[in-house]
This record gives sequence, structure tokens and C-alpha cells, in this order.
Amino acid sequence: MELENRYIVLKRTDVERYLNEDEKITLSTLCELVDDGRRDSGKNSIDTLVIESDWPEYGPALDALAERAGN
Repeated sequence: MELENRYIVLKRTDVERYLNEDEKITLSTLCELVDDGRRDSGKNSIDTLVIESDWPEYGPALDALAERAGN
């Protein structure tokens, strides 16, 4: 199964650590604009489950998704 790079995921602790206050405000504003656009298009906000590759659950979860996709 080939994984797609479909989402932008930022860990909140990384945002706090690596962005200054103005950048955090800009990021928050952009996220709100995208979410508002989704709602205006009749879509829900995106709810996701993120499993980092260094977690023990990552491999089994990836295998389960590959099996579900028929790969």
C-alpha cells in the first residue's frame, strides 16, 4: 500500500516550541479559514487519528489499513 501525503499535521508542542507568537496567530487564523471553508462547502471539520511512527501501534494500524484497502 502506498501512503498518500494528504494532510498537514503539526504537533502542538512543536508549534509552541518553534513558532513565535505572531506565527502562532497566523497559523491559527489559517486553520480557522480552512475549517470555515469546509463548513461553507457543507463538509464537516476533519477528525483524525494520528499515530506517530515510533509508537508500537503504528505498524499494526498500518497493517490493518492495508488489509482493509485490499493490499
